[in-house]
Amino acid sequence: MLGAKAVGRWDTQAVRAATLAAIVLVAVVIRIFPLTYSHFWDEAVFLQHAKILVDGRANYNEFSSRPPLLPFMYAAGYAIWDSIYVANVVQGIVSGLVVLFAYLYVRAVFGTVAAVATAAMFALTPYVVASSHDLLTDGPAVTLMLAAMWLFDRRGLRAALLAGVVLALAVQTRYTSLFLATYFVLDALVTPKKVPQLLATGAAAVLAVTP
Repeated sequence: MLGAKAVGRWDTQAVRAATLAAIVLVAVVIRIFPLTYSHFWDEAVFLQHAKILVDGRANYNEFSSRPPLLPFMYAAGYAIWDSIYVANVVQGIVSGLVVLFAYLYVRAVFGTVAAVATAAMFALTPYVVASSHDLLTDGPAVTLMLAAMWLFDRRGLRAALLAGVVLALAVQTRYTSLFLATYFVLDALVTPKKVPQLLATGAAAVLAVTP
């Protein structure tokens, strides 16, 4: 009996994992393809910044006004594969991970069924897919914001500190992500036992964003 229950439990977990993996894979693929060669101004600036980081070209930059993290992501991709299409791959992977963090965040509160539905919604909603495909900050920032929210809802100092670091990364991807701090404050006000967690998250975010 115990063995049968264990096998049944493993089968259920395996099905859940396979379903989630399939949804994430679909989300990543439809965000990568079609590959784009021509880019409008804002996309081109982020690509230019990535090239500056990789090979030192300095003919033009907008570092003083653009968030810094997205070009670093692209630069890491260029270091592995020097192709104009690598930014599409990086963008698709980072933006597609929003499905994973949406699933984890919703499952903890509403259960597996709601989490799978949420993952599918983030993976396939046309507007979300279209905005995530552009070589801009929107998709990666949402991924990092949901990751920070999921970490903040977990227990322990380590999770709180990681939530702060990921929040800082979200802000460095898209400056308006700073407004997510309001969510953490409101969450701690509704659940006072989270106040120490809020303080740890805030301290980690400040330290991580300072450099």
